[in-house]
Amino acid sequence: MTDALSLSLILFLAFTGGSLGKRFGYPRVIGQLIICLLFGIPIIRNLVLTDATESIVHTMSQFGVILLLFLTGFEIDIQQMRKSAGAAIAIAFFAAIVPFGVGIVVGRLLGYSTTTSLILGMCLSVTAEGTKAALLTEMKMIKTRVGSIMLEAGILDDIFEVLFLTTVLFLSETTATESSATFPLRIAAFIVIIFLAFRFVPRLIGLIEKTHDGVGLFSGTIGIGMIIAIASEAAGLGSILGAFIAGLLMQKSFLNQDDRMQEEQFLHILAFALVIPFFFAYIGLHMQFDAIIETPITTLIILVAAIFGKIGGTLIAFPFTNLRFKQLLLIGWGMNSRGVMELVIAQIAFAHNLISQELYSIIVFVAVTTTVIFPFVIRHMVKQDEKIMN
Repeated sequence: MTDALSLSLILFLAFTGGSLGKRFGYPRVIGQLIICLLFGIPIIRNLVLTDATESIVHTMSQFGVILLLFLTGFEIDIQQMRKSAGAAIAIAFFAAIVPFGVGIVVGRLLGYSTTTSLILGMCLSVTAEGTKAALLTEMKMIKTRVGSIMLEAGILDDIFEVLFLTTVLFLSETTATESSATFPLRIAAFIVIIFLAFRFVPRLIGLIEKTHDGVGLFSGTIGIGMIIAIASEAAGLGSILGAFIAGLLMQKSFLNQDDRMQEEQFLHILAFALVIPFFFAYIGLHMQFDAIIETPITTLIILVAAIFGKIGGTLIAFPFTNLRFKQLLLIGWGMNSRGVMELVIAQIAFAHNLISQELYSIIVFVAVTTTVIFPFVIRHMVKQDEKIMN
């Protein structure tokens, strides 16, 4: 099967899954994610994908995450974020620290080494903005109070994820010494870039608005956003954080609100129709069902630890917020949704023999399972309490 045919089949399967999801009353992205898990079955993976196609899917999935966070920054209500900053900081802190500690304790009780337990704790503590952003956007809840806090806490959680990735690189004895020596300089350079961007990008967008049509404006917007994301990646902060900052910047740069709304619509179509299916296909590719079947008890223990660690950590932040218990519980389920970053940490650790194939497969299973659970939870809780997001 040619690469073009394989990629077309991925898009077709994602379209089919999305349509089935909508038919049964669930967001389209959930149908896409569930059907893309089929790529974790060896027979289907070998039948549909080649090595070259898998590489393309990986690249497209990375672009998909960046585009999603760019779109999130573009759409999110900045005024609501300012009102919710204190709650988001408390939630991000406890929702990262508690599952990190739980993961270490569970790892040691299961007989893993200190290093392996440390990495397990890192993987359980992260959260995924990509799938949450896709779901909240499709459900038109991204600008609600709870939706804003959930995404802001997830973005702040990126700080912990960067620290965890740095730790894994240090443990793997790659370029940790060089990275730690140059990290402050790269951070300073990124701050300068962001300062210059906030100063000059609005003028540049205004100029593009006046001199280009909708297509040219869209290309310019995407290009500038990608440059900021790349700068963030180069600084060691990750492209996700840079993409989100770029989206916030673009939101305030348009002179004409009709142009801004048109660009938002273009971004939404590009993300959900073309790019996001590859992000879900990439998640499906990392499923190793055989390893899960062979270690059911260990898998269940780690899954339960992951869920209770994240939700428990979020609920601990209750005294530092003015949210209702049900609202905080819903945010906890959102923070429990993992994905790409957990897979990145696990992949680096596995590649350097810091964790076994068995544990790697379990971590991937936990990432996918917690990601799939959240949409069903939010749909159920919103149905029970229509005002829960406000």
